[in-house]
Amino acid sequence: MRKLRTAFLCLPALLILLMAGSALQVYAGDYQYKVTIEDGLYGKAAVHEVTLALNERWNPNDYPVTVTNDKYYFKGFHISGIEGIVGSTEITQDMVFTAAYGVRGSTVPYTVRYQDAAGRQLRETRTYYGNEGDKPVAAYLYVEGYMPRYYNITRTLRKDGGNEFVFVYDRTAAGQADSGSIRPAAGMRRTGEMLDLDAAEQTAVQTEQVRRTGEGTAVRQEDLRRYTAMTEAVLSALCIAGLAVLAFFFGSNGRKRHRS
Repeated sequence: MRKLRTAFLCLPALLILLMAGSALQVYAGDYQYKVTIEDGLYGKAAVHEVTLALNERWNPNDYPVTVTNDKYYFKGFHISGIEGIVGSTEITQDMVFTAAYGVRGSTVPYTVRYQDAAGRQLRETRTYYGNEGDKPVAAYLYVEGYMPRYYNITRTLRKDGGNEFVFVYDRTAAGQADSGSIRPAAGMRRTGEMLDLDAAEQTAVQTEQVRRTGEGTAVRQEDLRRYTAMTEAVLSALCIAGLAVLAFFFGSNGRKRHRS
C-alpha cells in the first residue's frame, strides 16, 4: 500500500519532467541562430546577416562578394578567428564568416560541375580563379529533388590543369526534404561532408603502386619457379649422366677382369 502511494506521489513529477523535455525539444527545433557575414579587407559582401534554424546549412554560394581592390581576389570564407577556407557549414550556434582574399599571382582557372550519377548536367558549370597552389573549397548547389554525395570538395590548384570539382547527386526519396538539412534515404550514397581530391588521388596512387608491386612480386615468383624447375631439370640430367658414366666405367672394368 505504501509503495502504491509513493508511485502516485511521483507520477505528477514524472509528467512535469516529460512536458519540460518536450518543450525544450520544440524550443531547440524552432530556435534561430544569427549568422554574420563580414566583408574582410578588400571587398564587399552582398548580405551581412541572416538567421538560420538549428542544423540548417549555410552555403557560401548564396553570399557573393565583390572585390574592391584589383590586386586581390576573393578566396572564400573562413570562420572568424579560425584559419582555413570553409564551404557549406551546418549551423549549431551563432557564427561569423569573414571573407578572405589573396594577392593575385600565377592565376589558374578551376571549374565546378554539378551532375547526376549518369553524368547528366544538373546545374550550369561554374568557373572560378585562384593562385597555383591554393586549396579552395567548392560548396554544392541546391538541386530540387536531388541530394549531393558531398557537401564540399577541395583540391590544390595546379598550373598544368586538371582543376575540376565534380559534385555527383542522387535523387531523393519521394517526400524527403531536400533543402539545407538533407539526409540520405535508405540505399542512397551519402559519402561525407568533405571530399579532399588531393587525398583521393594520393590513395589512388598508393593503390596503383601496391598493384604494380604485387604484379612485380608475382612476376619474380614466376621467374623463380621457372628457374627452380630448370635447375632441377639440369641436376636431374647431370645425375642421369653421372650414373651412365659410372655404369660404363664399372662395366668396362668388369669385362677387362673377365678377359684376363
